[in-house]
Amino acid sequence: MESEKKDVKKKIKKILSITTPALLIIAVVIFVLSYYSVPSIKVTPNHLDFKDEEKEKLILVKNSFKKKGILGIFNFGIFDFGDKQSTFRIETGSDSSWISVDPISGTVSKGQETVSIKIDRTKLAIGSH
Repeated sequence: MESEKKDVKKKIKKILSITTPALLIIAVVIFVLSYYSVPSIKVTPNHLDFKDEEKEKLILVKNSFKKKGILGIFNFGIFDFGDKQSTFRIETGSDSSWISVDPISGTVSKGQETVSIKIDRTKLAIGSH
């Protein structure tokens, strides 16, 4: 009985001595491979102010990538698995007869998309919109 207990303890120690380095290797591989890019849409300018007789403004829609690492915290830049595309859609609201957007939607990757915003002041009531 005593020798069986010693054999079991030896087997457990042997398993643990193999398991610990294996788990450590797996953790390192997960850490290294967890580097990724998260796309995020940036609009420039972030607000529009049409002065006097201005009828059209251009905005730029860019795909800005935030580099992430394991758990979204660490980022050592070991691997970059490529940039991802982002889609956008611009909504003008229910009473949008006075404003037009072209294009109203699109996809951006590394570059940028230029969007034209046009207004018709004759269809606007006095005030801010």
